Amino acid sequence: MTNIKIDPNQIHMPKSQTPNTCPMCHKHPPTPQYKPFCSNHCSNLDLHNWLTETYKVEDLSDNANASFHDTQLLNDPEHN
Repeated sequence: MTNIKIDPNQIHMPKSQTPNTCPMCHKHPPTPQYKPFCSNHCSNLDLHNWLTETYKVEDLSDNANASFHDTQLLNDPEHN
């Protein structure tokens, strides 16, 4: 399994979270190998949350709220 490097400066931590604890378990300090997490287990839990779409990034683009039907009409040469 490949270790994933995460830049801790790119992680938004809730105000209740301090940089001295793991963002997953909130109990242990981060270890250099898994920073900002304390262990491989917490790192994998975070990855699991991304892969199962527990975490989501909001789409702020102009077409984010367009329905599938609207998108199809925009791409259909007969309607342009």
